Amino acid sequence: MTENDDFEIETEPDVEATDEFQKKITLRKTEVKKIFTPSRPVTDQNIFSGRKEQLKECCSILETPGLHGILYGERGVGKTSFANIISIFLKAGFVVDGKVDDVNISLVGDVNVIKVECSSSDTFETLIKSIYSQVTITTIKEKIGFGHEGEVEQQEITLASTLTDKTSFLPSHVAMVFRQLPGKNFVIIDEFDRLRADTFSLANFADFLKVLSDVGEASNVHFLIIGVGESVSSIIGEHASIERNLTQVHMSTMAEGEITNIIKKGLKKLEMTMGTDIVDNVVSICCGYPHYAHLLCLYACMNALNDNRLSVSLADLNFAISKSIEKASDGLKRSYRSATITNKQNIYPEVLLACSICSSDEYGTFQPKDVEGPLARLLKRPIAVPNFGAHLRNLCKEERGNILVQDGSKGRRRYQFRNPLMRAFIRLKGQGRF
Repeated sequence: MTENDDFEIETEPDVEATDEFQKKITLRKTEVKKIFTPSRPVTDQNIFSGRKEQLKECCSILETPGLHGILYGERGVGKTSFANIISIFLKAGFVVDGKVDDVNISLVGDVNVIKVECSSSDTFETLIKSIYSQVTITTIKEKIGFGHEGEVEQQEITLASTLTDKTSFLPSHVAMVFRQLPGKNFVIIDEFDRLRADTFSLANFADFLKVLSDVGEASNVHFLIIGVGESVSSIIGEHASIERNLTQVHMSTMAEGEITNIIKKGLKKLEMTMGTDIVDNVVSICCGYPHYAHLLCLYACMNALNDNRLSVSLADLNFAISKSIEKASDGLKRSYRSATITNKQNIYPEVLLACSICSSDEYGTFQPKDVEGPLARLLKRPIAVPNFGAHLRNLCKEERGNILVQDGSKGRRRYQFRNPLMRAFIRLKGQGRF
């Protein structure tokens, strides 16, 4: 069961509601599940929001011969949604100096977009075959039958259908095939981090990209690799030959304004309203993760609609928070319980909440000193790092849920959440306390 299954469309109208209004309510109950989609990536460019700079950087790859890109960031920041939307934008065929959501895009001509997803069982050969299966080529074939002697016809087939047992998958041979593709081609490889070192040859992939890039202006194929990772090397390993040919695009958590736009765009399409204070509350809880914005708005809007209202109230948000906690992954709930459960009174819940609301860098890391102020406010008394430093270290251990990851030595330690989505989950649990 998904969160969308929690709501049944009410067939009997409220006695006080007009037939027309009730029809509007019923329609909104269907539409809200298409607009706020926490369970799947966004596929509608009209409700996609933010990521303007990343969009511009990725599109600019097409302007430079031999250049490719890698889009990386932590889990849950919306990379697959971004891949879906950039596919839609590029397939639309932009002109020079066109604009997309106020971003200047300089592209010439149509772009053939190919998007594939990696699996943990993929090899270099199976990945290339997956791409070939989406490449359409035109062949000339002689017509068969009486009266058609000497006549030919064009036929579109996939590149994969031309493969034989003798087809070579040497990197240089694969690069030669891609160089012969007509037009401008943009290949998006999503979930690259799922590839396993014991089955997938990164060395072959690196050689392939190098050969493709060395062609320079003769190459009309550009690749965009997308994967979960804190750095490029965490996705592609220490392959300098790949990095030299890649534009690195980091996707961090969304800015507050971008999360706000997700909410406002969705509400506008639904013709529903939400007070500024409630919107701000949702934004605060989300910690920059679009998943939580979609989740909270889905539950809050559905609760309002089930009450025959087009205005979302604080009570609706409170319902959404409770429902979101209930529907959170078992992994998040188990880790939080392990971190805070004890027979004696302790400050672990407050330490975790302070970690979730304290200042952090673009990679989500923070120092113990960053936690000091928020923790003092939660406890309503002064507290120094030596009085909770052990708590932070313990939260990196299995017996305390393995919630944090520690980096650096004494005096220079930095921490971050092992699962980035835990930060927003803790804010859900602590709502009303900060």
